Amino acid sequence: AGEITIPKNYSLGYLEQHLSFSRPTLLEEACLGLPAVHKYESWRVEKILFGLGFTKEDLSRPPELFSGGFQVRLNLAKVLVAEPNLLLLDEPTNYLDKEHIDWLADHLNNYPNSFIVISHDTIFLNNITNVIFNIEP
Repeated sequence: AGEITIPKNYSLGYLEQHLSFSRPTLLEEACLGLPAVHKYESWRVEKILFGLGFTKEDLSRPPELFSGGFQVRLNLAKVLVAEPNLLLLDEPTNYLDKEHIDWLADHLNNYPNSFIVISHDTIFLNNITNVIFNIEP
């Protein structure tokens, strides 16, 4: 029992596990993550998409044509571009190769807000965190 209180104008973001898309192109879908103050700044989205392994040619493709792993990357891009006050990531490296895990680590090391990451990848965690809680049964 308890109560969760979130301050006014404080945003939470999490990596959506459900894959559902409503826009006709990868870029348009990813732009849904942009905060209202940046809604016309698609370059922010492109920067993150390219960092996660998408190409310029991919930007105009429908999200449904990508593999499940790349669809999860798209959801990751949407939450990263939103820059919530608190970012919650559950196993964000699952569908990333080493190059893109390194990119994500660099991105999080420069992230302007707080984040909590759940991961079994101890190398990744050691590269992005100041405090690690190890929870075992």
